[in-house]
Amino acid sequence: MTQTHITASGPGRIRQQNRRAVLEHLRYHGDAPRSALGAALGLSAAAVSSVTNELLDDGLLLEPATPPAARRQGRPVSPLSLNPEAAFALGLLLRPALDHLCLETAWVDYAGRIRVTGQTRAPLPGSADELQRLAADAIDALSGEVPHTARIRRLCVGIPGVVSADSIPIAPKLQAACGEGFIRALQAHCRWPVSFHNDVNLAATSELHQQPRLRQCNFAYLHVYAGIGSGIVLRGQVLGGSAGWAGELGQLRITRGTQRPSFEELLSTDGSLAALLSSLGEAPADLDALSRYIDQRDERVLPVIDQYCEHLSDAIRVLHSVLDLDEVLLDFPGDALFRRIRPRLDVLLQDMAHPVSVTSPVMGHHAALHGAALSALSESLPAIEQRHESA
Repeated sequence: MTQTHITASGPGRIRQQNRRAVLEHLRYHGDAPRSALGAALGLSAAAVSSVTNELLDDGLLLEPATPPAARRQGRPVSPLSLNPEAAFALGLLLRPALDHLCLETAWVDYAGRIRVTGQTRAPLPGSADELQRLAADAIDALSGEVPHTARIRRLCVGIPGVVSADSIPIAPKLQAACGEGFIRALQAHCRWPVSFHNDVNLAATSELHQQPRLRQCNFAYLHVYAGIGSGIVLRGQVLGGSAGWAGELGQLRITRGTQRPSFEELLSTDGSLAALLSSLGEAPADLDALSRYIDQRDERVLPVIDQYCEHLSDAIRVLHSVLDLDEVLLDFPGDALFRRIRPRLDVLLQDMAHPVSVTSPVMGHHAALHGAALSALSESLPAIEQRHESA
């Protein structure tokens, strides 16, 4: 996020904006002394001193004590930093597979440091009540890991589907989440505000946090797993659409001969790749086992992989043709297999008039989970950082 100088009028409003500007600068650029804050934000030394002293009093900032001897010798003053224990936020990711559900949890402190706490595996729930019980157990265990439970401010849940207002109209791999029942039940269980977001949009949010260069790009985060989805980011802003449907690539159907399969059917790793692995006597979820067969040029495998690459290139072309992307971050669950299919994918995409860069996400498997925790923190910041006149 680009820093801007303070131009608002009114002492109360200016104070709040100065607070927000200082905290935002430290969040995005790291620890800094008062002199650097003034230069970066266009604030006078007096204004910086006033707002930072206030933030120190509120417990949002920390400043290590400088010994008197060091001050007399002219050593640099210790920089200000965000107080990690000022507040905490929680993230829960629901990751369905063919026959089970993984519930992954993490928490983040006010300084943005994330702790992944665990993963629970359970049979796919058949109802919203059953899903709510699984999620509630995971959340209760997660909250017990946080150093100061009373300072938890929000929970964000990553959903493998569309989130529209207070409803989940579609979640192809997790039908128990659909509708309003699961959302309402989980909100009733939790003592903090709870938000729900598409899991791939959360993964894109995580990459924005980890890779500042992406804030100036148009990119898509393409997630291939038990389903397929994409998160679209335009110049640092995740595009959700008017009702949360932006990026729902999986339901799009393409013509292949006389058939019109969806990308969900063509690219889900529990589809053709799982069937191929089963036919070879391998575990259906062990995608990297195919690497050995590719290296051996096994004719039972090569045609299937080649066709899979064609479908994957089709999905990238569709996104690129509509959005004119700078980059596609391709999140694929099998690292060894992806290294084998990447050269073929590059060949299939090289004839594009405006080539798009295809890269791997920095966070990989944990991107969506990290994004959930970070989104919960981001959504709680206005309430945490606002200082009321009576304070």
